[in-house]
Amino acid sequence: MVISLEAFQTVSVDNKGVAQVGGGVRLGNLATGIYNQSKRALPHGICPGVGIGGHATHGGYFAVLDTSGSHHLRTLLAPTSMVNWNYIVPVSSGEEAAAAFSHIQDFALNASVIDDKIGFGVVPSPTSFRIHGKYRGDEAVFKTKIAPELLRSLPAPSETSIKSLQWLVSLAEEWGTPLPQPLSGYDEHDNFYAKSVVVPEATPLTPSALLKFFTYIVNSESTYPPVWFAELNLYGGPSSRVNSPSALAADSAYSHRDSLWVAQLYSTVPPAADGGEKAAIEFVQGLNDALGMGY
Repeated sequence: MVISLEAFQTVSVDNKGVAQVGGGVRLGNLATGIYNQSKRALPHGICPGVGIGGHATHGGYFAVLDTSGSHHLRTLLAPTSMVNWNYIVPVSSGEEAAAAFSHIQDFALNASVIDDKIGFGVVPSPTSFRIHGKYRGDEAVFKTKIAPELLRSLPAPSETSIKSLQWLVSLAEEWGTPLPQPLSGYDEHDNFYAKSVVVPEATPLTPSALLKFFTYIVNSESTYPPVWFAELNLYGGPSSRVNSPSALAADSAYSHRDSLWVAQLYSTVPPAADGGEKAAIEFVQGLNDALGMGY
């Protein structure tokens, strides 16, 4: 038996900032409803079609706010604005990519530029990195203090975008899609295989692990699935709210409170009849193995 919660679409925020959310609400509608009622917000992932069940079970990502993780969600005042930033950094080899990420990892541990106002991820491809994130602070500070340290020693970016945006506009740009989602008839699905790798802050990615990982990406073009991605998201670093949660979040089920990176490795899986299912799974497993068996 499958019970549909699609009709439960209520979002309400009380005078204490606690949001009561129906079991059929999706994240895009959740973010919009909370903000429009109260100018409040909470962290979550970047897929507006994810339902509240998935969010309440697993929580959200991005170093912006705090949440309790249930269908009664504790919210905080939304930032007045967010700095959305994005760089495309070209790389020409596994060696160059490994050296570039090694610098990014040093940057992520640098308390002079990293605090709980910033969150970012790195999306590698065979020819470039996409380094993107949000900064809950002044755009001028990001441009004059944070960005120069991030870009120091990296190849010159081929694309740069830095924008100070209102909260909901910031979310929509990060997600790459409008926030409002259908209240009925939602039918977005994907057949995929994914793995997550948690890298402890006490043992960051080593030069040899980075070289193996990026060489695998650069040299595996003949085996790429039709759609795939790898993304390494910063969970740790100075003032990390993941590793040092508030008292209300400290008793949550999430156990990796000592992480630096969480790598998301993903591929769509073609129908078995196309002969691509095995190859797609093997490609993602290869990405996982390339990061090192120690993780």
